[in-house]
Amino acid sequence: MGQYLFPGNATPSDVLTGKKFSAGTLYNANGTIINKSVENHHMPSTQSTVWAGDRVFLQPPEGYYNGQTWVTVPAPNLRPEYILSGRGFSDMAGTVPVISTGDDVALSAGQWSNGDLAVYPREGYRKGGAGAGEIKVTVAQMQAAGINPLRRYDANVTVPGNGGVDVPVPITTMKSAHTVVVLYQGKVSVSLAQIDGNYYYTHDSATAPMYIASAGMENGTAMYPVTIFLKNRSQLTFTVTVVFFGTP
Repeated sequence: MGQYLFPGNATPSDVLTGKKFSAGTLYNANGTIINKSVENHHMPSTQSTVWAGDRVFLQPPEGYYNGQTWVTVPAPNLRPEYILSGRGFSDMAGTVPVISTGDDVALSAGQWSNGDLAVYPREGYRKGGAGAGEIKVTVAQMQAAGINPLRRYDANVTVPGNGGVDVPVPITTMKSAHTVVVLYQGKVSVSLAQIDGNYYYTHDSATAPMYIASAGMENGTAMYPVTIFLKNRSQLTFTVTVVFFGTP
């Protein structure tokens, strides 16, 4: 008995499951290609890999796809709130605020049990370091946390020999509990510390060229020296730095 030869060169692995074909010596044979699009519209990939800064690769299971099926990979951490604002992945835009200014004021401040400062920053990404990394804690926030910060103010003054100079206390930035230090050639020449609204103590070395001759006071609920009068007991003219420490 003769053998029929049908035109074509298809094999079962070239034809979808559920379909029949005839080719070569095969007559009305069954195809074996699995129709993956019928199985799952969102087909899990068998493998995936990422080229950082380039692209993502997903390997689909073997089978037939009709062009409307998606190949997927689980990505529970791929969320807008985990991606920087201004960046994105595919059609997903990031929502993490990028803080690029140095004027980054904290939400609030507090204290740890040992007295250390606790800062509660705004949500967002900071690159760290100077410029856009530091977090500003205002004086009001520190005071609300029970912390009384000291502020420093330097004034460079020239005092003539056997003369004196009035040096105003920076009352716009200082209020109370002042300590005033006069630096002469890098050394402490004389210091003044206010203990309340009526008295002040001075530490004056008789051999130092500078001394505080007087300190004007102002009465009120927030008392502080208004002006110090700095005297030069030597015959030489000196430029000194008057350093004020006080609570804002």
